[in-house]
Amino acid sequence: MAADVLTMLLLPALLFVGIVTSYEDIKIGKIRNKWIILALVYSLAAVLLTIVLLYMQNEPISSFYIKQYFTNMAFALFVGLLIWLSNLWSAGDAKLFLAYAALIPLSFYQFGYINYFPSFIVMINTFTPFLIFYLYRILFKTSTKLKLNIVKNAMKPKFLFESLIFIFAFIWLGRLIALYFIESIPVLNNMFVILLFMLFAFYILKNALKANLRNLSITLSILAIISSPEIIFTSQFLKTYALVSLLFLFIRYFILNLSFELFSYPIYIENLKPGMVIAENFSKEKSTYKKKKIAPLGFMSLLMERSEGKLLLSSLSEGLTKKDIGKIKKLHSKGFIKDHSIRIFQTIPFAPFIFIGVLLTLLSKGNIFFAFF
Repeated sequence: MAADVLTMLLLPALLFVGIVTSYEDIKIGKIRNKWIILALVYSLAAVLLTIVLLYMQNEPISSFYIKQYFTNMAFALFVGLLIWLSNLWSAGDAKLFLAYAALIPLSFYQFGYINYFPSFIVMINTFTPFLIFYLYRILFKTSTKLKLNIVKNAMKPKFLFESLIFIFAFIWLGRLIALYFIESIPVLNNMFVILLFMLFAFYILKNALKANLRNLSITLSILAIISSPEIIFTSQFLKTYALVSLLFLFIRYFILNLSFELFSYPIYIENLKPGMVIAENFSKEKSTYKKKKIAPLGFMSLLMERSEGKLLLSSLSEGLTKKDIGKIKKLHSKGFIKDHSIRIFQTIPFAPFIFIGVLLTLLSKGNIFFAFF
């Protein structure tokens, strides 16, 4: 009864928000805050109205449902913010994900339900089709010569060592944290959540605290071998380490470099316009600024590629502002930036993909892979 009432209240609003935000993201490239605020206010009002109706009819009110609902929103806010900080989507996309977390009744997460964070299913149903399409274009729309050059560069021992030691250290740290909190927060057992924690830790250590990540990873790895052999010398840990390492190297060195070539194009600095998303930043080296490549699918490449020097621009996922363009042109005219062009990403509206993920969640009653495979 309660689930039916809440579904009747939320679904029309969910479809309305999905259609209007997808249309506007395609048409004007923006997700306006008024739709997010409307979705959040309406969803909370619908939940409150349902509780009042149940109380008036002397029907039981599920405290478990209420706890799951609001915890899910808290996780959606945190993860959405984390992905935005990683430059994988814009702030508008992060807020839209939070709105969907509020608008989707928990009764629709039947297959693959994740305690406390069922909206993680929406992310799976969103990113999986998107990445399949993305990978298809990357693998079949780029030249064989380019692929071979990237593989050759990826096999350099220094890059391999730094990547593998970092993955080992932070998977162990993630497992260690999960062991202490897994009973109270089961979602921490999910490998993708552990990887998100790892990426967040990398971002803080590398860019905010300016830590020497190589030395830190070596120290943590030695500590792991000495203090936690019961964790790391297990088939589960070693399998996870092998799988994550392969995915990391494949994405970090192969997919992201191919993406950069396929989804960016050069433009003269004089022709820069507000809203353009740059594919190259500028790193200060002595008295000049040199270009620094930023590959798409930002969360891994942005973190790994960022220079330890001073970067000229920030908040790149939101596009260039007039102030950013003025800064670039001024430095260029004075000779501090010697390059005459900069690469720009082809922008892809992401709101429609999130809406597709939501629709797949509704149609399959949860994780589409659990439902049909």
